[in-house]
Amino acid sequence: MVRFGFIRTVMGEINENDVKAALRAWTKSLTEELGIPAEPTVLIYSALSKIKTDLGEKRVDVVYITTPQLFSIQPLVSEDALLAVKQSGSIAEEYLLLVHQNSPANEVWALKKKDLRVLDNA
Repeated sequence: MVRFGFIRTVMGEINENDVKAALRAWTKSLTEELGIPAEPTVLIYSALSKIKTDLGEKRVDVVYITTPQLFSIQPLVSEDALLAVKQSGSIAEEYLLLVHQNSPANEVWALKKKDLRVLDNA
C-alpha cells in the first residue's frame, strides 16, 4: 500500500468527493506507471499539523502540499525522499517577482543582498 496525502487548501472549491475520485484514479495510474506493485490510498488533510503527525509516525508515504507548507515540515522530510513537481514536461517551480515600477531594481542582479518576502497564497 502507498498512502498519498493531499492538503485540502490546494483543491480550491472543488467538491471533496470529486477530488477523492480523481485522486484515486491519478494515484493508481501513477503507481502503475512507476511500476510500484501497490494499491494506492488517498488521504485528504484539512490541517498541516495532521500531516506533520502522520509523517512523523509514518502513516503517510507521499504528500502534496504547497511550497510554503513544505518549508514548515522540512525537518520531517529526509533530503533523499523529496520529490519535485513535473508540469508541462519539465520539473520546475515558478515564482513571480514583483518590484515597484519606480524601484531602481529593474533587473534580477540588482536584487543581490536585498530582502525577499515569500507570501503564502494558498
